[in-house]
Amino acid sequence: MDAISQGGVGSMEYRLTKGGTMGDVWTQNRLRTNSNGTYELASDGSPILENELERVGSVLPKWNLGFRNDFNWKRFNLGFMVSARLGGIVVSPTQAILDGFGVTEATAIARDQGGIPNGNSMISAELLYYCRTR
Repeated sequence: MDAISQGGVGSMEYRLTKGGTMGDVWTQNRLRTNSNGTYELASDGSPILENELERVGSVLPKWNLGFRNDFNWKRFNLGFMVSARLGGIVVSPTQAILDGFGVTEATAIARDQGGIPNGNSMISAELLYYCRTR
């Protein structure tokens, strides 16, 4: 067995592979782009999906930082803690699902603007956001 999939949402999944980490995120549906960085479109105007499994990053941070201290003076106690996670990608399955249904602020803005700019043309917000969640 080369990999163990821990499931995910839509085309995103957590996958453990030899040499990888437990937080590796893989996706199978990535939008195809050309050399100019714009999305390639099918004849109906919808973006073309790449269906190759690809590692896109890890949700695990590169660094964890933490500091805690307490101060006591007479009957007054003050404690504080500072913590940070530095690095790693952020994945929001909730955002992806809501985008697919077209109920987020981002999709409303895209609809109001007539779509998403793609070089010298526009992509329909419905086609782009629905395509991303398949």
